[in-house]
Amino acid sequence: MDKKQLKNITNLVFEAGAVKRMRRTGWMILGDNDEGVGEHTFMTCVIAYFLAKQLKANIETVLIMSVFHDFHEARTGDM
Repeated sequence: MDKKQLKNITNLVFEAGAVKRMRRTGWMILGDNDEGVGEHTFMTCVIAYFLAKQLKANIETVLIMSVFHDFHEARTGDM
């Protein structure tokens, strides 16, 4: 792995940490639940796993999609 690849991976891990610490803004509208984006992603993965298993979908693909589905929020926020 060259230095540029290592820097890109390091930046991605840093952004993942930012997403993990974000609070979900939708709950501010709906009520007093203070769920974070990381907690939301965890539950998304759990639900996606069982749905993928039930539907005989590729579990690896579904879980990868679930883990990364909110990564854009590191830059855009929880819109």
